[in-house]
Amino acid sequence: MIPKGDDYASQWKEIVAFDQKRLPKSALEVVNNILQKAQQTNNGEQIIKALFYKARYEQSLKENSFNQTLTLFKEEAEKANPTNRSIIYSIIAEQYWSYYQNNRWQIQKRTHTDGVDETDIKTWDIRKIIEATTKYYLLSLENVDNLSRTPINAYTEIITQGKDFDQNTTEKIRPFLYDFLSHRAIDFFINEEPNITQAKETFRVDDEDY
Repeated sequence: MIPKGDDYASQWKEIVAFDQKRLPKSALEVVNNILQKAQQTNNGEQIIKALFYKARYEQSLKENSFNQTLTLFKEEAEKANPTNRSIIYSIIAEQYWSYYQNNRWQIQKRTHTDGVDETDIKTWDIRKIIEATTKYYLLSLENVDNLSRTPINAYTEIITQGKDFDQNTTEKIRPFLYDFLSHRAIDFFINEEPNITQAKETFRVDDEDY
């Protein structure tokens, strides 16, 4: 039996080579070929991996490509099975938050407005970005039963094995997909920055006379 992803291995090697030569345009062409092939064969893992790389290259090559990239992610999420959809939702959340981190100095100058363009993140303030990031991290965890039964090693093509300080592998400390996705969400929620739109000590009137 041929291991999954083997028929894509040579193309990913091409991408690595283009990366080393700093040729993102050439790498993007190969990624687009992989994505098209994966869509035709309904290879969920390769679709997700290709989407991630496509976002990376397009955002380095094209100005204002973020909105188009997110639209593509969302379209693929709608077509994906529930498990793959959860992974894509987690990546969407990560993309929103990365956008904020990369454009923090511009976004923090924006005031909260109610009439923002929902399709154009360039008009969003930090509150809107936090809401979108939160939404998609929570969506990524909705399918609890299925995610809790899906072993992490079923996604070796897109999840890189790591180790903690005690040399425990990812598979050992986060054996199921739910463990992996929930920790990605927790990393966001325990960060103090998503709470910067709230006062550290909120004043509240609690005297009934008032």
